[in-house]
Amino acid sequence: MDFFQKIKLHFQNNTTVPLEKQHRFLKRLYQLLNNGYSLLNSLNLMKLEKDLKEISIQVKFELSKGVQLSKVLKKVNFHPLITNYLATVETSGDLKDHVRTCIKLTEQRLQYIKQSKKLMRYPAILLIFFLAIFFIINYFVLPSFRNFFPEQAAANFSVHLIINTIKGFGFIMITLAGCVYLCYLFRHQISRMFSVKVKINILTKIPFLNTLSTLHYTLLFSTQLSTLLQSGMTIKDVLEHLAKQSQLPIISYYSSLLTKEIITGGDLVSRLEQFKLLDKQLAYLFKTNTNMQDLAKDLRMYEYIIFDELEQRVMKAISLIQPFLFTLLALFIISMYFVIMWPMFDLINHI
Repeated sequence: MDFFQKIKLHFQNNTTVPLEKQHRFLKRLYQLLNNGYSLLNSLNLMKLEKDLKEISIQVKFELSKGVQLSKVLKKVNFHPLITNYLATVETSGDLKDHVRTCIKLTEQRLQYIKQSKKLMRYPAILLIFFLAIFFIINYFVLPSFRNFFPEQAAANFSVHLIINTIKGFGFIMITLAGCVYLCYLFRHQISRMFSVKVKINILTKIPFLNTLSTLHYTLLFSTQLSTLLQSGMTIKDVLEHLAKQSQLPIISYYSSLLTKEIITGGDLVSRLEQFKLLDKQLAYLFKTNTNMQDLAKDLRMYEYIIFDELEQRVMKAISLIQPFLFTLLALFIISMYFVIMWPMFDLINHI
């Protein structure tokens, strides 16, 4: 039985474990550790849960070979925020406290993803609706009109021009949507083509994207800082931890620069003010707080302020884009009426 289990684990694919599942695994592990169970006994009990059975078996199998927990979780494709944090702190302190911090990290990540999806839901629905109208007009309505009306009426220059304009614009929109979707699918491969400095320069030079990117990275940076500082880590350990993670290269780049600043005895606040994709108020919080726990508390409140501002910016952009899209739709509907009525008037004139 153990032989076949080992074969199964050996050939198991490298599919990333969903973040929700990682969160449930860590929560259950913390509950069992908090009730006095050892790590291996906790994993034995977790095998009773159908949803967590496979992960528990694999984690226990790797731990029994003497592999560190951070390396085991990395092998089963847990999020880098978790594995990098554990690799930094697992040699010191209580494992239970470290797992609790990992739970906070995953909760914040899940909350951020949920809020991001909430912000993007409405513009996504609006865009899908817009493209659907274009698709129906281009591939169903216009061909019907061309076949229905006499050749001489369809050949009218104005009608012909309107039809070709609608078809051409619809083709451009569908092509752009396809390109955006392909860019999203291959975003990681595309991202590797540019250095971090080039990415920062691109993001800072695009007017509206500059503001959104600054709020986005400030929110991520302050969220991770506050959580890790509350776990008892020093600011140097936190920045070293963030510099090692590969999930967010810009945050990693900024963290590495701040770490060097601390090592060389430089001014951390002045360095923070130089970062183009971090809000200047973040440097102010560092300047006014010398106690790390107070800083963590202020950063936590600062997160809510930043997210509210990010939400307002996105909603404002939607309020500007929405009338533009609806105006385009209205113009195309009017154009369709024109396409319908013009051949009719042309036919009446020939009677």
